[in-house]
Amino acid sequence: DEEEEEEKEEEKKPPAEDKDPKGLELMKRDWAEECEKFASSLRLHCPHNILTWLKSFDVYLRTDNLDEACFALNKAKELDSGSVGLFERIVRIGWHVKSLEAINATVNDKLSSLLGGVSVEDFVKAKAKALSSLDLSWRCAVAKSVVLTKVDTAAAASKIVIEGGIESKGAHLVVNCVNAAKALKGFGGDDKAWNDLCKKKFKRAKVFD
Repeated sequence: DEEEEEEKEEEKKPPAEDKDPKGLELMKRDWAEECEKFASSLRLHCPHNILTWLKSFDVYLRTDNLDEACFALNKAKELDSGSVGLFERIVRIGWHVKSLEAINATVNDKLSSLLGGVSVEDFVKAKAKALSSLDLSWRCAVAKSVVLTKVDTAAAASKIVIEGGIESKGAHLVVNCVNAAKALKGFGGDDKAWNDLCKKKFKRAKVFD
């Protein structure tokens, strides 16, 4: 029929020419403005996806829009209060705000609500006490947060991942264990000890050599 013929004709057309194949013109654009466009599109079309608000937070924090950053985290919290990505970002903004000389009352109130009325250090410590119930991704997030907020040393944070981590939920997947090794290396932890454990568990995996 006519529709099929039109589709065939469309398929025959050569692809549109890329006028900026090396991305040179794209690089000239304002990164913050481009990121906000992307985040705005996500909020318009996917408001019920937690990643929309987590990515919006990332944009707002980079542009130092703390009020909107807190708003994005509260929206994410409404969708999934137990998200590991949410936890990591609450710690990030809590630690960032702690380094500032002054913040407005609105941001302070929103942040206090996100932290449950405690300091960012106590927020991290509380989660660290619940290790036995945490899966591997959570252990990595808590370990990184412990180092970021200077709650404890990198050596102590390493134990959060290593001691019991290989038996925790999620550690049956090679990709999760590789991510854990990257996390350990990222904050100066003992990734060698972790890799040794992974070699015993995944005997055929060469990625831990």
